[in-house]
Amino acid sequence: CSHSALLVTLMCMPRLLCLLTRQPYDEGVFEFMFLNEHLVDIADDLFDYEKDVERNSFNILRCFVREYGKEASLYLADRIGKFEKAYEIRLKSLPDPVRSAHVKRERSAMEESKAHMWEFPPLILDERSYRAAS
Repeated sequence: CSHSALLVTLMCMPRLLCLLTRQPYDEGVFEFMFLNEHLVDIADDLFDYEKDVERNSFNILRCFVREYGKEASLYLADRIGKFEKAYEIRLKSLPDPVRSAHVKRERSAMEESKAHMWEFPPLILDERSYRAAS
């Protein structure tokens, strides 16, 4: 299963479930959820970067390193910034109870993980050598 196929599935399944059960839904909430999930995925990929290189697994930072080399972190930081801006705009537009619940859960998750800012690992420009040395 490719990463893009998984994203499409994650975006479509909640909507499909609502349609099949004839439950109303707020498209803005789903758009917000997509932005939030994308940011969480990037954070996970940064945390798992070295393991993903060792396993030769999909990782967005690996893709950026292949595309941009030594500048990968700058390009990914720019992408993160754009998603964070869109996330903040969507967060402000959520219904109050949904926004409050999300902010509370987000704070709790940040405290549990001790993650309060983006941390980029050192880039691995030669993955083959890295894996051979591991």
